Amino acid sequence: MSHKFALIAAGIVVLVINACFMVAPASRVLLTQFGRIVGSDYTPGLHFKLPFIQGAAALRTSGRPAS
Repeated sequence: MSHKFALIAAGIVVLVINACFMVAPASRVLLTQFGRIVGSDYTPGLHFKLPFIQGAAALRTSGRPAS
């Protein structure tokens, strides 16, 4: 019984960790679902996505000025 509970708890922790993404103040994030962009306007902070279905790609926006 104890091993089953530990396995279920570990699975829930993995799902929660994979459902979160952080947006830094000097970056933008593209949210993709099966390779298509489904979101791009996120404020800095913690956000959530569908685990294993959606991905988050961070893009740094500070640094060199645009020419």
